[in-house]
Amino acid sequence: MKKNYSDSEVISSCEKMIYNGVHAEVIATALAGFGYDRERMREGEQILARTKEIRRDNHEAKCLAMEARRVWELSWRDLEKLYRRVRKLAKVWFERDPEQLQSLALEGKVSQVYIPFMAVVESFLSAVDSSVLDQLAVYQITQTTIDELTVLVSRTKQLRTDYVQKKSHAEALTVQKRAAIVALSRWCAGYLKIARIAMEERPLMLEALGVGVK
Repeated sequence: MKKNYSDSEVISSCEKMIYNGVHAEVIATALAGFGYDRERMREGEQILARTKEIRRDNHEAKCLAMEARRVWELSWRDLEKLYRRVRKLAKVWFERDPEQLQSLALEGKVSQVYIPFMAVVESFLSAVDSSVLDQLAVYQITQTTIDELTVLVSRTKQLRTDYVQKKSHAEALTVQKRAAIVALSRWCAGYLKIARIAMEERPLMLEALGVGVK
């Protein structure tokens, strides 16, 4: 098979040559005389079927991973929106209290990268106590606000874990798919070498296998 063929092109080409090599009686007879009898062709059918199954599973896994990422990112954005609002107000209130700014992880800027962002949010939540809430109540930041942030953190972390698991599964299936495509291509390459010899005087039979004849 040509190296620049897509997966779908490889599968489609192999499916055509295997199907006609089995179901076109005159082709099947010619091939049987060169070692590609019904049992040998069944081997090709099984490799083809397995490749199609893995490719389908890989596609489904990729779709699930993409959806899991979308849902996780939505939750992350909801968390980010609420936290940044609370952070801005808290920084205003404690701007003359460097010790409290440090304690609440309010110094500097917040990273837009997920892991360091979550670390800052969790540091803030762990440092908030009743004294802090009493002072921030002037901005309507209450225990309910903190509870909402806590729930969003928990949900976002869980959704992130779900996404990473689905992504890992999809990547593993991609490796399996590539190996299956290689195995199918190799089987069909060997099959074609024999087919060209078996039918070199019968170009129409070769064309039925999808082989161009010069």
